[in-house]
Order: sequence, then structure tokens, then C-alpha cells
Amino acid sequence: MPGFTELGLSSWLVEQCRQLGLKQPTPVQLGCIPAILEGRDCLGCAKTGSGKTAAFVLPILQKLSEDPYGIFCLVLTPTRELAYQIAEQFRVLGKPLGLKDCIIVGGMDMVAQALELSRKPHVVIATPGRLADHLRSSNTFSIKKKLEEYSVEEAEVLQILTQVNVVRRECEIKLEAANFDEKKEINKRKQLILEGKDPDLEAKRKAELAKIKQKNRRFKEQVEHTLQRQKANRAGQRGRPPRARPEAHSASAPIQGPA
Repeated sequence: MPGFTELGLSSWLVEQCRQLGLKQPTPVQLGCIPAILEGRDCLGCAKTGSGKTAAFVLPILQKLSEDPYGIFCLVLTPTRELAYQIAEQFRVLGKPLGLKDCIIVGGMDMVAQALELSRKPHVVIATPGRLADHLRSSNTFSIKKKLEEYSVEEAEVLQILTQVNVVRRECEIKLEAANFDEKKEINKRKQLILEGKDPDLEAKRKAELAKIKQKNRRFKEQVEHTLQRQKANRAGQRGRPPRARPEAHSASAPIQGPA
């Protein structure tokens, strides 16, 4: 079986794998790493614990080492827990690069996340719903401007992310059907949703957009105000003259002569 070197990985990445106890690539890594290094689209499917994350993290880190800039890579993941797990693998394997990552998930302060994005991390790991919020409401992150290899139009990405959010939150499909006909109808509905042809989905998507847009203006103003305040503080510190040291004053008692 070929090793990591035979897959085309650089020596420093092979050494990182060795230090972490990764001696031989798994089947999903054998299939994905060469394809990603060649710049081809890749779809990997394997069971839990088979090394799927390293299958894309390793070639991404190699590409990043050849031309390090931010934002280099966007990783979408369905849950917060997976986002943190993926970020940890990027940090451990990418330690020699001084990798900077940014986790964008729900339940966290959006202003703080927007400030992190403005610092241009190398890798962004995000859940679809929260990423859509940032794309709509902030000018600190743009797929079109930052991700040079991302060929999908931002409007299409927003629609996809919103549909994912709506399906996840509102389009509940009950799988406990009692008979064959109900199961057939459920599978048909599932296929319509996956293809974006569900008759109710577009209305729900628009309702979701309208609800989020109500919060956009205040959030955008808050981000811009924070950035301007930080910029003003930095400018003030640069233009402030250095403080003069206070002169030391010593008072000596008068010398009295003999009476």
C-alpha cells in the first residue's frame, strides 16, 4: 500500500502525520488526496473514524503552504461540534505553517465573528446558517472577493445556504411512516426538497430571508461602528506625542552650623 509520500504530500506534512501516529493512509485518503492535489472536484464517502477529515485537510494545507493567503479555504459543516473538530485537525496538522483559522457557528457573538473574518484567517470553518447570516449582513466577508478558486456566484450560495437552513429548521420529514404508500410519498417529497423543487420551499425560503433581513441593518451598523472605533483608537495612539518623564526633585535639608 502506498504511503503519504507516494500520494504527493510534502515531507513536512508526512512528518506531521508520523508524529500524530498516522502511518498509512486510509482508503478514503488514498482516493481523495491525489485528486484534491490535482485540483479536481472530489466526493468522499466513508464511515466514522476512517480519516475523512484528514483526507481534505492534508492536501489543503499543502496548497496553502505553496501560496499562503487569507481567506484560502472555506469548509462547510452541518454542526457546531464538527466545526470545532475540523478546526482542531487544521490547527494540529498545520502548526508548522502558523495556521490561522476562524470558526463561524451559531450561538456565538456575530460582531466578534465579523472582526475575526476581517483579519483574513487562512481557513474558515462554518455552519451554513451562520455563514449565510454573515454573507447577507456584513461587508467583512465575501466569497467572491476572498476565495479566488470558488467559482459559484455568491447569490447562488446564499440561496443554497438558506434552503439548507429552511429544510433543517422547518421542513420536518417524518420517517416513521406506517405503510408503503406513505413511505413512497415521503421519499418523493425528500427528492423534491433536495432538487429545490418543493412547492412550499420557496415561500419558506423567502420568509426566512425576510426575517433575517430585519436584523441586518443594526448588525451591520454595529460592526462598522466597532471597526471605526478601533481604527480611531489606533490613529490616536500613533499621533499622540510621547509622554515626558517627570523630573526627579530632591529636597535636601539645610545644613546647620554649630551654634
